[in-house]
Amino acid sequence: MNINAHKNDKAVAVWLLVIVALICAIILVGGATRLTNSGLSITQWLPVSGILPPTSPEEWNEAFRQYRQIPQYRIVNPDMTLEGFKTIYWWEWTHRAFGRFIGVAFFLPFAWFALRGYFSAAMLAKLALIFLLGAGQGALGWYMVASGLQNRIDVDPYRLALHLAMAFLLLGLCLHSALALLRPVPPIRWSRDRWVAGAILLALFVQILLGALVAGGRGESVPPALAQGIALPSPRLAAALLAAHQSLAYGIVAAVLLHTGLLVGKNAPKPAQTSRLLLTGALLVQVALGNFALFSAMPLATGLLHQAGAIVVFIVAVFHFHEARRDFPGDFP
Repeated sequence: MNINAHKNDKAVAVWLLVIVALICAIILVGGATRLTNSGLSITQWLPVSGILPPTSPEEWNEAFRQYRQIPQYRIVNPDMTLEGFKTIYWWEWTHRAFGRFIGVAFFLPFAWFALRGYFSAAMLAKLALIFLLGAGQGALGWYMVASGLQNRIDVDPYRLALHLAMAFLLLGLCLHSALALLRPVPPIRWSRDRWVAGAILLALFVQILLGALVAGGRGESVPPALAQGIALPSPRLAAALLAAHQSLAYGIVAAVLLHTGLLVGKNAPKPAQTSRLLLTGALLVQVALGNFALFSAMPLATGLLHQAGAIVVFIVAVFHFHEARRDFPGDFP
């Protein structure tokens, strides 16, 4: 590779890592929006004009009037004041504005790099796909919000899980693309090591979806007299999802401990050992955070901490999956 090509790849990789950081941030903002029950505060999807928040008393009163028409206000927040509404409004507005900012931060450098010929054909196609998925994420977000405006007091947990899944998919694609430029490896066969790394990454993705279903399925305590016509979470289903989420967590930890233990001390490259050890450590911390969040009296702080832990574990798992492509003597399971 010539020097200019190497510089080009590094510039693209740095840009992609900035996008990764922005996606991590918006996932946390989205988590805070959910934990503060703010996601239904904006009842319209205005992709262009929606970037401007209310600025006058009349505009704030109109936004509040629209919120007062949905079941969440009538059943959960009937005593909410305009000032209280502004608090939840700003969470949701920030989440949507952040999404628009990420779209611009992706598209403008992407167009500039593409016009200057920085991308191979394969990388150009991959990044174009990422952009289309990112654009679709905005529509998917509204599809999620719309589910809570008529016959629910919150968003549909399955749509919530789908929205979060797309965010993590975009995170993984951007990170893997950056790693391919910063730490290129030749195409090699899919050894058992790479198959296991891929299976762990897939299991973690499923675990994140289960976490979203657990979070979205708890709902609020609603008096029976007010619940007529409202779709409420099933306590039995919520308990089953929580049990599945916990069981899969311990199953993944056991698999990663076995995966790491079989490699450490053997004649393998240091990156392969390092990525496994990082994954093991991140998983153990995340399990501890999950148990702490379950019984904590500070749901916002611990919930966000647990979600941040999921982001870290996923990032390490993507890194481990990339490092598993580096060939080394032996074929470790």
